[in-house]
Amino acid sequence: MHMMSQAKSITSLFASSMISLTIPMAFGKLVDMAVKGDMSQLPILTVGMAGLFGISALLDYYSDYISDYLAHTIIRIAAVAQSVILRKNSQQHLQGDFESGREVGALVET
Repeated sequence: MHMMSQAKSITSLFASSMISLTIPMAFGKLVDMAVKGDMSQLPILTVGMAGLFGISALLDYYSDYISDYLAHTIIRIAAVAQSVILRKNSQQHLQGDFESGREVGALVET
């Protein structure tokens, strides 16, 4: 599940970046149209640019959402691992390892 989420996050980030790279090209077309005085394509270009901004924003949001989900999952796994390790160490101490007659160095070796 996590590898698939990570792949989705990377894919959406890549797609968003590719769309963002087309925005300067669209502005260049807009400037060319203004210089030539041919504004017949302006409504199509405007709607297309608005669509690109919208798709890019949605992909950015999705990428951020998946990245946050993965970060929270990693933190939760680390917290569980830490609690298991601490519980194991405290159980060893509560079972009387200090009173078992072994040397202090023997506790470190186990």
